[in-house]
Amino acid sequence: MDDPPTASLGSTAPPPMDIVTSTGNKTVIKIEPEAHDSNISEVSIPQSKSKEAISSEGMIAITPSAPSESCPSTENSKTPPNTNIKTESINVNDQKTLNNDNKIDQSTNAIDQKTLNNNDIKRLGKKRNRTELDYDNVKLHRENGLLSIEPYIYTHTSYAKRRWIGHKVLDIYTKEFLFKDRAYYEKAIADENIMVNGKGISVDHVITDGDLLSHKTLCSENPVLDMPIQIVCNNDDLLVVNKPSSIPIHACGVYRYLTLVSLLKMEGYDYPLLTLHRLDRLTSGLVLLAKTKKYAQYVTGLFVKHKVLKTYLARVSGDIRKCNTNRFGIIKTEDGIIIEGYMRCVNFQIGKHVLEEEDGTEKKYSNTLVKFDSYDEKSDESIVQCFPKTGRTHQIRVHLQHLGYPIANDPCYPKLPEDQLLSSKIDTPVEDRKDDAPTDYCKMIYLHAWRYQSDEWNFLSQRPSWSEKIENVE
Repeated sequence: MDDPPTASLGSTAPPPMDIVTSTGNKTVIKIEPEAHDSNISEVSIPQSKSKEAISSEGMIAITPSAPSESCPSTENSKTPPNTNIKTESINVNDQKTLNNDNKIDQSTNAIDQKTLNNNDIKRLGKKRNRTELDYDNVKLHRENGLLSIEPYIYTHTSYAKRRWIGHKVLDIYTKEFLFKDRAYYEKAIADENIMVNGKGISVDHVITDGDLLSHKTLCSENPVLDMPIQIVCNNDDLLVVNKPSSIPIHACGVYRYLTLVSLLKMEGYDYPLLTLHRLDRLTSGLVLLAKTKKYAQYVTGLFVKHKVLKTYLARVSGDIRKCNTNRFGIIKTEDGIIIEGYMRCVNFQIGKHVLEEEDGTEKKYSNTLVKFDSYDEKSDESIVQCFPKTGRTHQIRVHLQHLGYPIANDPCYPKLPEDQLLSSKIDTPVEDRKDDAPTDYCKMIYLHAWRYQSDEWNFLSQRPSWSEKIENVE
């Protein structure tokens, strides 16, 4: 079975940052922007079509290629392969150094049955009623290396989160959705643009368990980098892509159309794309998408059982070879540095997390192995390879900050004072952290998902340009 084409969202003026390319010979699909007098091009999104149909319209050029060795063919098998994968085969160097396997296994259970009550079970069974996206009438704009979209009307829906129960709707929107002020939300409630269970409410309405909140508003999505989305592997069960930074994987926050899944659908990948793991919007690199529910369950099981070895590249401030271990949760080994501890979200508005020494309510155990790669004396920055044993939100970013060597251009997790790094607990209340979000819109950080490896596949991308600028030190 031939390897299907590689998709790319072309740009008239690509930004000054290299996009990584996958190994092996790959097919490339490029959208040619329409001719304009200015440096702005406007692309109308057609209905979902096959790649051949799109090509015939002159929008995309397709060049066939040979299949990649890293992309397993499923031509003769529609079922997941043997699930009895030996963990030893994917633990390259970190298996003998990463400890607390019992903690990891216990902390990665999808549902802790001991904490479930009837309302929790009822909530888990509900599906979010998302508004269908109108791909036929939306328009993308390309300018100065950025991809943007015109504002559009959208209805956000969400079932009541546990932390919302017992609080007024007005207070929740004001405190957790900071892009509008309290006066706006008061008017939205009065105009019935904010509703609960499909009905109008008063500003004093208190949220109860099981409530469905909806908010109809004019949406504006932040622009993303107009860079290629490269196809690393495409078979009957799996689509593996190389995601540019700045693009979220799926709909979240202000993003609906400028997401990885939506942009792929706009290019003709109109089959189901089921997400298998998380990757921050600002992080670039490999993303695995399943085409069937059965294969999605199978691969998700591999991640949960730690049978997928993940390798990330990061560029950090300082010479990491000089790091000390006088802080909690830092262990030096022959294979590298282990950072472990319990992560806690301290700001739900921007999703900011901290690392703490002791377990507690709403904390999750985390573990990362960090290995030195190279150092640049001129910039005083190091390249490191990171092997996350667990998969917590912002885990690598938080762990590198705790180590004292944060990602060099990460505005959310900068270098901390030594006295704060030595603390085993962050006592600052959530309300005092509203200003932690960066004031300028951030498009990328020096963090890249470089390799995903299991017993049956090994997906690898080339190193991004920011990691190649440092000459390797033996």
